[in-house]
Amino acid sequence: MSENGSDGEGLATGLATHPCRWDTCSFTSSTFKNLYEHIIEFHLGSIKKTDDWVCKWTSCPNAKQGKLFNKREHLKSHIMSHVNYFPFACQYCNQQFKRRPDLNKHINKSLGCQQRLHGLSLWDNERVCKWLADSDLHGLEGLFKARNINGETLMVIDDRFLLETLNITDQATRERLLALIRAKKRSYRGADTEKDPNDCK
Repeated sequence: MSENGSDGEGLATGLATHPCRWDTCSFTSSTFKNLYEHIIEFHLGSIKKTDDWVCKWTSCPNAKQGKLFNKREHLKSHIMSHVNYFPFACQYCNQQFKRRPDLNKHINKSLGCQQRLHGLSLWDNERVCKWLADSDLHGLEGLFKARNINGETLMVIDDRFLLETLNITDQATRERLLALIRAKKRSYRGADTEKDPNDCK
Protein backbone atom coordinates (compact mmCIF):
# COMPACT_ATOMS: atom_id res chain seq x y z
CA MET A 1 0.00 0.00 0.00
CA SER A 2 1.26 3.49 -0.79
CA GLU A 3 1.71 6.34 1.62
CA ASN A 4 -1.31 8.19 0.27
CA GLY A 5 -3.77 5.50 1.39
CA SER A 6 -4.44 3.67 -1.85
CA ASP A 7 -3.18 0.47 -3.35
CA GLY A 8 -1.73 -0.06 -6.82
CA GLU A 9 -5.18 -0.28 -8.41
CA GLY A 10 -6.36 3.06 -7.03
CA LEU A 11 -8.76 1.41 -4.60
CA ALA A 12 -10.03 3.47 -1.73
CA THR A 13 -8.95 2.08 1.63
CA GLY A 14 -10.37 2.61 5.08
CA LEU A 15 -13.78 3.79 3.77
CA ALA A 16 -16.44 1.89 1.82
CA THR A 17 -17.29 4.87 -0.41
CA HIS A 18 -15.86 8.26 -1.27
CA PRO A 19 -18.30 11.06 -2.07
CA CYS A 20 -17.88 13.65 -4.76
CA ARG A 21 -17.82 17.06 -3.07
CA TRP A 22 -17.92 19.06 -6.28
CA ASP A 23 -20.54 21.74 -5.68
CA THR A 24 -23.83 19.92 -4.94
CA CYS A 25 -22.97 16.58 -6.57
CA SER A 26 -24.16 13.43 -4.73
CA PHE A 27 -22.05 10.86 -6.61
CA THR A 28 -20.05 8.32 -4.58
CA SER A 29 -17.36 5.85 -5.60
CA SER A 30 -15.47 2.96 -4.04
CA THR A 31 -12.21 3.89 -5.80
CA PHE A 32 -10.20 7.09 -6.01
CA LYS A 33 -9.64 6.49 -9.72
CA ASN A 34 -13.34 6.32 -10.56
CA LEU A 35 -14.07 9.38 -8.44
CA TYR A 36 -11.42 11.36 -10.30
CA GLU A 37 -12.68 10.20 -13.70
CA HIS A 38 -16.24 11.16 -12.69
CA ILE A 39 -15.15 14.72 -11.90
CA ILE A 40 -13.20 15.06 -15.14
CA GLU A 41 -16.03 13.72 -17.30
CA PHE A 42 -19.14 15.15 -15.67
CA HIS A 43 -17.88 18.39 -14.11
CA LEU A 44 -14.86 19.58 -16.04
CA GLY A 45 -16.17 18.07 -19.27
CA SER A 46 -18.96 20.62 -19.47
CA ILE A 47 -16.66 23.63 -18.97
CA LYS A 48 -15.91 25.49 -22.18
CA LYS A 49 -14.57 28.90 -21.20
CA THR A 50 -11.11 29.57 -19.80
CA ASP A 51 -12.63 31.83 -17.14
CA ASP A 52 -14.39 28.81 -15.67
CA TRP A 53 -11.23 26.88 -14.70
CA VAL A 54 -12.07 27.07 -11.02
CA CYS A 55 -12.19 24.32 -8.39
CA LYS A 56 -15.66 23.79 -6.93
CA TRP A 57 -14.68 21.21 -4.30
CA THR A 58 -16.70 22.36 -1.30
CA SER A 59 -13.84 22.27 1.23
CA CYS A 60 -11.22 23.77 -1.09
CA PRO A 61 -9.83 27.20 -0.06
CA ASN A 62 -9.35 28.00 -3.75
CA ALA A 63 -13.05 27.38 -4.36
CA LYS A 64 -14.03 29.75 -1.55
CA GLN A 65 -11.70 32.41 -2.91
CA GLY A 66 -12.82 31.86 -6.49
CA LYS A 67 -9.22 31.28 -7.62
CA LEU A 68 -8.93 30.52 -11.33
CA PHE A 69 -6.48 28.13 -12.99
CA ASN A 70 -4.69 29.14 -16.19
CA LYS A 71 -5.03 25.72 -17.81
CA ARG A 72 -7.40 22.79 -17.64
CA GLU A 73 -4.47 20.46 -16.92
CA HIS A 74 -3.52 22.53 -13.87
CA LEU A 75 -7.02 22.16 -12.50
CA LYS A 76 -7.00 18.41 -13.19
CA SER A 77 -3.74 18.05 -11.28
CA HIS A 78 -5.19 20.09 -8.41
CA ILE A 79 -8.26 17.84 -8.24
CA MET A 80 -6.08 14.74 -7.79
CA SER A 81 -5.10 16.02 -4.35
CA HIS A 82 -8.75 16.32 -3.31
CA VAL A 83 -9.67 12.77 -4.35
CA ASN A 84 -6.40 11.21 -3.16
CA TYR A 85 -5.65 9.88 -6.63
CA PHE A 86 -2.00 9.55 -7.61
CA PRO A 87 -1.80 7.44 -10.80
CA PHE A 88 1.99 7.28 -11.22
CA ALA A 89 3.60 4.84 -8.78
CA CYS A 90 7.29 4.19 -8.27
CA GLN A 91 7.85 0.48 -8.88
CA TYR A 92 10.82 0.49 -6.51
CA CYS A 93 9.31 2.04 -3.36
CA ASN A 94 5.54 2.33 -4.14
CA GLN A 95 5.46 6.08 -3.51
CA GLN A 96 2.84 7.66 -5.78
CA PHE A 97 2.67 10.93 -7.72
CA LYS A 98 0.17 13.04 -9.64
CA ARG A 99 2.38 13.56 -12.69
CA ARG A 100 4.89 11.38 -14.54
CA PRO A 101 7.58 14.12 -14.48
CA ASP A 102 7.33 14.11 -10.67
CA LEU A 103 7.78 10.33 -10.66
CA ASN A 104 10.82 10.56 -12.93
CA LYS A 105 12.33 13.29 -10.75
CA HIS A 106 11.82 11.13 -7.66
CA ILE A 107 13.55 8.11 -9.23
CA ASN A 108 16.48 10.23 -10.42
CA LYS A 109 17.03 11.71 -6.95
CA SER A 110 16.31 8.68 -4.76
CA LEU A 111 19.47 6.69 -4.05
CA GLY A 112 17.50 3.62 -2.98
CA CYS A 113 15.39 3.64 -6.16
CA GLN A 114 18.47 4.24 -8.30
CA GLN A 115 20.12 1.20 -6.77
CA ARG A 116 17.08 -0.94 -7.51
CA LEU A 117 16.79 0.50 -11.01
CA HIS A 118 20.38 -0.23 -11.98
CA GLY A 119 21.05 -3.07 -9.55
CA LEU A 120 24.29 -4.96 -9.95
CA SER A 121 25.35 -2.83 -12.92
CA LEU A 122 26.53 -0.15 -10.46
CA TRP A 123 29.02 -2.46 -8.77
CA ASP A 124 32.72 -1.99 -9.48
CA ASN A 125 35.25 -4.83 -9.36
CA GLU A 126 36.16 -4.15 -5.73
CA ARG A 127 32.55 -4.50 -4.60
CA VAL A 128 32.10 -7.69 -6.62
CA CYS A 129 35.14 -9.23 -4.95
CA LYS A 130 33.93 -8.18 -1.49
CA TRP A 131 30.54 -9.74 -2.22
CA LEU A 132 32.25 -13.01 -3.21
CA ALA A 133 34.17 -12.99 0.07
CA ASP A 134 31.04 -12.24 2.10
CA SER A 135 29.33 -15.13 0.29
CA ASP A 136 32.12 -17.56 1.28
CA LEU A 137 33.38 -17.81 -2.29
CA HIS A 138 36.91 -16.75 -1.38
CA GLY A 139 38.47 -18.96 -4.05
CA LEU A 140 36.92 -16.81 -6.79
CA GLU A 141 38.11 -13.42 -5.54
CA GLY A 142 41.52 -13.55 -7.23
CA LEU A 143 40.05 -14.80 -10.50
CA PHE A 144 37.38 -12.10 -10.63
CA LYS A 145 39.91 -9.42 -9.66
CA ALA A 146 42.37 -10.52 -12.34
CA ARG A 147 39.63 -10.47 -15.00
CA ASN A 148 38.26 -7.16 -13.65
CA ILE A 149 34.73 -8.57 -13.43
CA ASN A 150 32.35 -5.75 -12.50
CA GLY A 151 28.60 -5.50 -11.96
CA GLU A 152 27.74 -5.12 -15.64
CA THR A 153 29.53 -8.39 -16.41
CA LEU A 154 27.94 -10.05 -13.39
CA MET A 155 24.49 -9.20 -14.80
CA VAL A 156 25.04 -11.32 -17.93
CA ILE A 157 27.19 -14.14 -16.55
CA ASP A 158 25.92 -17.64 -17.35
CA ASP A 159 27.17 -21.18 -16.83
CA ARG A 160 28.97 -21.28 -20.18
CA PHE A 161 30.87 -18.08 -19.39
CA LEU A 162 31.94 -19.43 -16.00
CA LEU A 163 33.12 -22.72 -17.51
CA GLU A 164 34.70 -21.64 -20.79
CA THR A 165 35.88 -18.10 -20.09
CA LEU A 166 36.71 -18.21 -16.39
CA ASN A 167 37.56 -21.92 -16.40
CA ILE A 168 35.55 -22.70 -13.26
CA THR A 169 35.28 -26.45 -13.71
CA ASP A 170 33.53 -27.32 -10.45
CA GLN A 171 29.82 -27.55 -11.28
CA ALA A 172 28.67 -27.07 -7.68
CA THR A 173 30.61 -23.80 -7.45
CA ARG A 174 29.13 -22.53 -10.71
CA GLU A 175 25.59 -23.42 -9.64
CA ARG A 176 26.02 -21.75 -6.26
CA LEU A 177 27.44 -18.57 -7.80
CA LEU A 178 24.63 -18.33 -10.37
CA ALA A 179 22.04 -18.89 -7.64
CA LEU A 180 23.54 -16.08 -5.57
CA ILE A 181 23.52 -13.76 -8.58
CA ARG A 182 19.84 -14.53 -9.25
CA ALA A 183 18.97 -13.87 -5.62
CA LYS A 184 20.87 -10.57 -5.64
CA LYS A 185 19.09 -9.45 -8.81
CA ARG A 186 15.73 -10.15 -7.19
CA SER A 187 16.68 -8.27 -4.04
CA TYR A 188 17.50 -5.17 -6.08
CA ARG A 189 14.27 -5.41 -8.05
CA GLY A 190 12.37 -5.82 -4.80
CA ALA A 191 10.52 -8.70 -6.42
CA ASP A 192 8.04 -10.45 -4.16
CA THR A 193 8.47 -13.80 -5.84
CA GLU A 194 8.76 -17.33 -4.58
CA LYS A 195 12.31 -18.36 -3.81
CA ASP A 196 14.00 -20.46 -6.47
CA PRO A 197 14.68 -23.91 -4.95
CA ASN A 198 18.15 -23.80 -6.53
CA ASP A 199 19.05 -20.52 -4.81
CA CYS A 200 21.36 -20.56 -1.82
CA LYS A 201 20.29 -19.10 1.47
